[in-house]
Amino acid sequence: MKSIKEILKFLGAKAEKILWVLGFRAFLFILIFILIDFILGGLIFYKYVYVAENKIPRVTENIVKFDDRTYQSILIELQSKEQN
Repeated sequence: MKSIKEILKFLGAKAEKILWVLGFRAFLFILIFILIDFILGGLIFYKYVYVAENKIPRVTENIVKFDDRTYQSILIELQSKEQN
């Protein structure tokens, strides 16, 4: 079984190699990241702007009904509290 020191040394060597490749081909990676950014931005725009504008809104079946008796009872309670 490998010791923790050997594992860290191996991972460090791999990380160093990855960073050298990224640094050596930085322009290519920047272009790839910009392309990925455009694709993800386009998908998000399509989902939350374009489709949302063209979607037909649903009408809810629950109709809010105003109850005048309840409103009057609340007003009476508020007036009695103000008088106290």
